[in-house]
Amino acid sequence: IAKEMAYLLAPMILVAALIAIVSNMGQFGFLFSGESIKPDIKKINPVEGAKRIFSLKSVIEFIKSILKVSLLSCIIWVTLRGNINTLMQIPTCGLECVPAVTGVMIKQLMIISSVGFVVIAAADFAYQKFDHTKKLKMSKDEVKREYKEMEGSPEIKSKRRQLHQELQASNQRDNVKRSNVLVTNPTHIAVGLYYKKGETPLPVI
Repeated sequence: IAKEMAYLLAPMILVAALIAIVSNMGQFGFLFSGESIKPDIKKINPVEGAKRIFSLKSVIEFIKSILKVSLLSCIIWVTLRGNINTLMQIPTCGLECVPAVTGVMIKQLMIISSVGFVVIAAADFAYQKFDHTKKLKMSKDEVKREYKEMEGSPEIKSKRRQLHQELQASNQRDNVKRSNVLVTNPTHIAVGLYYKKGETPLPVI
């Protein structure tokens, strides 16, 4: 009986695993990265390892894995329970009945699994999109904050510009007072000339 059950369950488990792999590839595509196999001292750092284990992303991935395993277990259990009467006849029928019974159960397993994993993949895709949008918003806020730190806040820049203009105006008034000659255009331009014998070899504007 054990041998017959092994023949019966092996194809079902294989199909279930293939469904899980295909659903994951359908969502994320075929992913291969050499970064994960490169030697990295951070991978053996207990502090960094603890951060990775207890990060929000790791917790969510762990919950998703539990849901997938739980769903797959429930699907296999429901499929076996629904065909319990047929399974009970296998010992008397022999190995000749295994292909037919396995075919029916695999078909049921594929249909139920496909629906279940499509639901999980859709929910996971929605979460990934939400999380990605949230990270983009955080990145924009970080850029604004970094720009403010580098350039200064608009209020401080405005105050600095005001002080600079006041300083320039004050210097201009002082220069006008020191000028010996003031040449003016009646509407727009005024040029002050300063000259003192022994101090400036030529007139200074």
